[in-house]
Amino acid sequence: MASLSTKIQNQLNRLKALEQGFKDAGLRIRYEKGHFQSGYCLFEDQGVVIVNKFYSPAAKIDTLEDITRQILGSWTFLGDPQRESLQRSLEIA
Repeated sequence: MASLSTKIQNQLNRLKALEQGFKDAGLRIRYEKGHFQSGYCLFEDQGVVIVNKFYSPAAKIDTLEDITRQILGSWTFLGDPQRESLQRSLEIA
């Protein structure tokens, strides 16, 4: 079983990979406090995603993965390179 510090480092690496996928797709992630029922808020017209800053790294990962799937399915203005960046970020283990 991996040590706690290894697990945390793996989570942080995963989070960075997801964040990089958003950046490569030209989208911005902001971590802010808020009273979002879902834990996040999407501004499709601005390409901005706001995630609850008080979430743990694991919760941020789950949230960003959910958002990525939602964006891939519904944000029609994304071009193929942007979609590929987001898809790659989901596939990184």
